[in-house]
Amino acid sequence: MVKVRDLDSRNGTFVNGVRRVECELNVGNTLQLGQIILDIVASPDLIQIADEDDVTNTTIMLSSKSPELDSRLKGLSPGQRQVLRLLLQGLREKEVATALFVSRHTVHTHVRRIYRELGVQSRAQLMAMCLDRKKDSK
Repeated sequence: MVKVRDLDSRNGTFVNGVRRVECELNVGNTLQLGQIILDIVASPDLIQIADEDDVTNTTIMLSSKSPELDSRLKGLSPGQRQVLRLLLQGLREKEVATALFVSRHTVHTHVRRIYRELGVQSRAQLMAMCLDRKKDSK
């Protein structure tokens, strides 16, 4: 078990978009410390998509072994990757905007570009493409 505690920081500590003073972290949680966003994961099979030049950039961890999907994900901007990460956690566009401190219009623009880049037309198609389905790997 891992716990996080905010030591009266100016920017705060957020777990899954909610400001916390102290909290237990679990696999699947998102921890935000200032501009740094961390996904709590436990599987060694996950691939990491990140902009290596930007240490404040969100890292997206996806259970995919598709080189084509990997290539498409690397084509997304850092902002689009942040939006994608939150979409895959089930947040609505309005909730994504609140979590990232941006306008709903900005999030919607990112969503349209993500859909176009990944070749999907709906959230369901996006989830099916990005999340590993156990039956496909057997």
